[in-house]
Amino acid sequence: MTTNMGRKDRRIRSFLVAPLLVIVAVMFHDVVLLMVGLLVLAVVVWATSALRMSPVYVPFKFSTIKK
Repeated sequence: MTTNMGRKDRRIRSFLVAPLLVIVAVMFHDVVLLMVGLLVLAVVVWATSALRMSPVYVPFKFSTIKK
């Protein structure tokens, strides 16, 4: 498994996107399916950031790592 995610991309996902998804999920606590979906998405975003590999980038041969 090769890494394809640069430092800036990882920081944005870890410290901005994942926490915002959790906050929005808590705001929509009345709509359980939406809340669960947002929390799952937050975990996926955080996990891809921790692994430094985004499966969405692979088919397009895209990388945010500076060369």
